[in-house]
Amino acid sequence: MLPGHAVAPAGETRQDAAPLAGGTPTLRGLDFSSTMRLCCTAEMNNRPNPQLLVWWALWAAFQIGIVFFYYFLGQATTQPQTNPESAAWLAGFIPFALSAAIRWLILPRINTAQPALTTAILGIAFAEVCCFLGLFIFPPHKRELFGASFIGILQFIPIYARRFDQTRGR
Repeated sequence: MLPGHAVAPAGETRQDAAPLAGGTPTLRGLDFSSTMRLCCTAEMNNRPNPQLLVWWALWAAFQIGIVFFYYFLGQATTQPQTNPESAAWLAGFIPFALSAAIRWLILPRINTAQPALTTAILGIAFAEVCCFLGLFIFPPHKRELFGASFIGILQFIPIYARRFDQTRGR
């Protein structure tokens, strides 16, 4: 409380309260400090959880980043290093399968936020490997491997991260 402020207890009004120089705003003797305190408290409780913002920011950065990698690095690729008729390029889907296993089998079993975030980033990294394999190892199939990478990262959209929100229910 700043000196020179006339404040009534919460839920009461002071009829004798007059606005002091730089004091609490009053209107016809009503004190609004408790109302302002309630509004500010409610506003602070409606702010998004910073931890959830981290989840969403990282996911968006990886999702947008893979598109940039594909369009900017994909133009600079050189001659294919493998035979386009070979089925060896299908090995590029192994990181996608690992990413899907992490997302749908391992991540739901984790109960705390820090290991879950680490696991999610690991799964996103496996999904990104598909794109890089397509760009540098299997250029004739870079579009298919980019699609797998895009879907692999998309499956990590952090809607599941709300269960780790410690501020909910307060």
